[in-house]
Amino acid sequence: MSIRRRIIDYSRGNSLHGFWRLYRLQKKMRLGLLRDILTFFMSRSAHRHGGYIGPDAVIKGALSLPHGLHGIFISRFAVIGENCWIYQNATIGESARRAPVIGDGCLIGAGAVLIGDIKIGNHVKIGAGAVVTTDIPDGCTVVSQPARILPPDREEISEKTGRAWIEVNTANLRHNVRTLQNAMPAGCQLMAVVKAQAYGHGAYEISCALNQMGVSAFAAASIDEALLLRRRGIRGEILILGHTDTARARQLQEYDLMQTLTDLEYAGKLNSQGIPVRAHIKIDTGMHRLGLAHKDVSGVREVFGMKYLDICGMYTHLCCADSRLPEDIAFTRRQIDSFYRLTDALKNSGIQLPKLHIQSSYGFLNYPDLVCDYVRVGIALYGVSSVPDNEAVLQPALRPVLALKSRVVLIRFIGKGDSVGYGRTFVAGRDSRIAVIPVGYGDGFPGSLSGKNVSVLINRKSVPVVGRICMDQLTVDITDAENVKVGDVVTLIGTEAEQNVAAPVVAQRADSISNELLCRLGTRLPIVMK
Repeated sequence: MSIRRRIIDYSRGNSLHGFWRLYRLQKKMRLGLLRDILTFFMSRSAHRHGGYIGPDAVIKGALSLPHGLHGIFISRFAVIGENCWIYQNATIGESARRAPVIGDGCLIGAGAVLIGDIKIGNHVKIGAGAVVTTDIPDGCTVVSQPARILPPDREEISEKTGRAWIEVNTANLRHNVRTLQNAMPAGCQLMAVVKAQAYGHGAYEISCALNQMGVSAFAAASIDEALLLRRRGIRGEILILGHTDTARARQLQEYDLMQTLTDLEYAGKLNSQGIPVRAHIKIDTGMHRLGLAHKDVSGVREVFGMKYLDICGMYTHLCCADSRLPEDIAFTRRQIDSFYRLTDALKNSGIQLPKLHIQSSYGFLNYPDLVCDYVRVGIALYGVSSVPDNEAVLQPALRPVLALKSRVVLIRFIGKGDSVGYGRTFVAGRDSRIAVIPVGYGDGFPGSLSGKNVSVLINRKSVPVVGRICMDQLTVDITDAENVKVGDVVTLIGTEAEQNVAAPVVAQRADSISNELLCRLGTRLPIVMK
């Protein structure tokens, strides 16, 4: 076997001790032709990316995995001994509840990913930008810039133990992604809008699931929302739709975020920081909120010429794309035409256009003929319409992703004439059975629904909410619902076909829209992925 083939074989994990033997020999050799040849073979022939340390491998002693082996995957059956050095971008994984043990005194290098229930020894050093999903013992050191340390999985929080929870149906999410992608023009990319905790669904949980489904473009409202995702290992483009203080330009660069440029003055201030930043230019075509005016061709051209701004996108927002009123359709068409007149003017002046996007959810559903590089999908991604009567031009078969659930914790028997709750707003007209549900407006279920003929589901039967909805609990009349008992699951907002718990219906009864209702679901509600 040639030395080149031998090094490739060694570096793949078939005989790592052989690779280390060569590695030590190279370090001991004097400068000269032989060392240069060995160094060349080791750096060019090593299977550096995607290398694999196989099952039952034991790595002991003060050995190191050389820089030539960055990008390796260490099997769940491996044992990593004391004082090993594991260099850049290693992935240490767990499967079938078997995970490696990382011994005392190891160094885990920059960009490493430690997934699952890995046992980390004492005095381990964890390098810059590492992603860790397991507990880190006292005495370990996180070196350089902050590592992305994720909390342990919330396995104990579920419908079995939680007082109330958000249930996310990942199968429905996957269905919606595929359905929307199939409806988009060729070459158009889905940009998932995950602002406001992904419309109450959980920004990290949704983004992680979308990454696994192949989605690689995201939009957040603020830099802090974007940082939360990036620090937790979300891959792909992240566009910040709102304002970011220019003093945070370094964070935009370090975390590879794309910033919206909201006007010419802001673009100039961001450029003056002297830090290369990726950006999208927002164009105001009539909403008069954020963006450079669509008629200001010279101002937009000036932004393209700014030294430290890498313009990778340009977009506008349609302010009444959800309306089918003739005057609103005409206004939206004028917005679209204004945007394209600007892009034509830029192109004619020699500007190479970046990626363009116009449509949000209703922009896509009502104007599917537009051909852009992205569609910014928010509420549609989560399978609900903003209002119950969705009259959009495009009617994809989307499925609701979120359910708000709780459980019956107490059943009371009250007599005719007895009242329930604050203000005695409900007085029983008969002997009744009342169930107490531990969820309220503190969790995002609107108190304004009190007294508005709102129902919930228990055992798939609709039962009315009675009395005022409190901060932490509400009451329902189960007199006509047989076999309801303590511990039964209650659906307040559901993925079920029954319309009375659909998010648009619940939102309308609260004089709101689905977007607002879902965004207000409280942070104290745990998220259960199904």
